Amino acid sequence: MPGWSLNRGLIMPGRKQCSKDMTWGSLPKVMGKAWSSPAGINSISVRTGRRRSGRCLKVKANGCIWRMKRKNRPDLIRRKQKGLYYEPSGAIAAAATTSLPEEVGGVRNWDYRYTWVRDASFTLQALFNLGHLSETEGYLRWIERLLSEHGAARMQIMYGLRGEENLPEEELSHLDGYKGSRPVRIGNEAAKQRQLDIYGELLDSALKLSRYVGKVDSEIWPFLRGICNHVVDHWKDRDSGIWEVRGGPFHFVYSKVMCWVALDRGIIIAKRYGFPADIKKWERTRDKIKEEVLEKGWNEKKQAFVQHYDTDALDSSNLLLPVLGFLPFDDQRVVSTVEAIRRELDHEGFLYRYAGD
Repeated sequence: MPGWSLNRGLIMPGRKQCSKDMTWGSLPKVMGKAWSSPAGINSISVRTGRRRSGRCLKVKANGCIWRMKRKNRPDLIRRKQKGLYYEPSGAIAAAATTSLPEEVGGVRNWDYRYTWVRDASFTLQALFNLGHLSETEGYLRWIERLLSEHGAARMQIMYGLRGEENLPEEELSHLDGYKGSRPVRIGNEAAKQRQLDIYGELLDSALKLSRYVGKVDSEIWPFLRGICNHVVDHWKDRDSGIWEVRGGPFHFVYSKVMCWVALDRGIIIAKRYGFPADIKKWERTRDKIKEEVLEKGWNEKKQAFVQHYDTDALDSSNLLLPVLGFLPFDDQRVVSTVEAIRRELDHEGFLYRYAGD
C-alpha cells in the first residue's frame, strides 16, 4: 500500500529528536497545502513546540497573568505540554493509544485516538490557565467550521483529528492487547451517541476564554447561539451521559445540569457583549431545567443527587454541581451529596465513577 509513515516525537534536552511511527497511509493536507514528504509536517511540530514552550503564562488567584520565565518553568511542563494537540486542525486527542484495558483481561478496551468535545474542553481550560489562549479559540473555530452547514443539531460528541465523522468500530481478532487483553479495537461506536453535556462544556469554555482575552469573537457567536437554541429544544431528551454508557439512554442529572450551564453561559455572553439572542426564552428554559433537576434528580432516601432520574445510584460527576454554579457549595443538598458519594464511591482516597465501575 503506497503511503508514508509520519513520525512525531519529543525533543529531549541534550539529545537528538526521538521519533516513533504513528500513522501509515496517504499524507494529509495540512496547513493549507499537500506535502510530498513527512519532513515538512514534522518540522511544523518542532517549530511549534519550541515556540509554544516559551509562551507559558502563570495565572494568579486574582486573575492577573504574567509570563513565566523559562528557567522557572518545570521541565515536565516545558516538554509535555500540548502533547496531544493536533496543530493543523486545532483538535485535541483524548489519548495516543487504543485498547488499553480499564482492567487487565477486561473487555472495556476502547480506542481513544480521537477528539471528544467534552474532554477537549476540559483540556483547553487547563491550557489557557497556563496561558495558551489561542488553542481554545482555535478549537471553537474548528468545531464551528465542521458544523457550518448543519449547526448544533449535527454536532457529534467526538471526531477524528482532521474532522472525520464516521468512526466505525472494529475488533482486530488477530491481535492481543496489553498483557493479552482482548479485544483490540479501532474506531469508536460512541461517536453515534447523544451526550447533552457537550453543549455546556463548549459554552463554559467560551465564557472562560472571554474573561482572559476580553471578548467572544462575533464570528463565533452564531454558532454558540445555535447551540443554546438547540439546548432549548432538546434538553428533555434522554442521552448516554458523560460515561458513555451503552445500556441507556437515561435522563442523566449531569447532562441536564450541563444543559443549564449552556444556557446560563450563553445568557451571560449575550448580555455582556450585546449579541442578539432570545434571552427571555433562554432564561425561562434555564429555570425550568433547574426546577426539574432539583425535583427529579434528588433522591430523598439517599439524601443525594443521583446518577439519573428514577434510580438511587450515585455518580461522582455530580460533585461538579457547585463548581459549575448550579448550587452553592454550602447548600445542604450539595453537602449531603458529597458525604454520600464519599461513603459509597471512595476507595483509598480515589473515587469510582459509579457503583460497579
